[in-house]
Amino acid sequence: MCIRDRYVVDAEQRLVAVLLPMEEYEHYLDMLEDEMDSEDEELAAKLAQAAERPEDEDRLTFREHLHQRQATYAQVQR
Repeated sequence: MCIRDRYVVDAEQRLVAVLLPMEEYEHYLDMLEDEMDSEDEELAAKLAQAAERPEDEDRLTFREHLHQRQATYAQVQR
């Protein structure tokens, strides 16, 4: 195999790979992750719920939120 510019070719001069700078590679990974996230129904539901703006009277105080959520590693003191 031989490396020419940003391409790797085999013995018959067929392109077999493309070399990318790390910044460009990470950009493509981010775009792929965004695409996968956009297809995740659970994540989409959570984002939609977070985007909803509850009316002030329906809005929980932070203390109420802490009492209602399930504690993962700790217990809420009352």
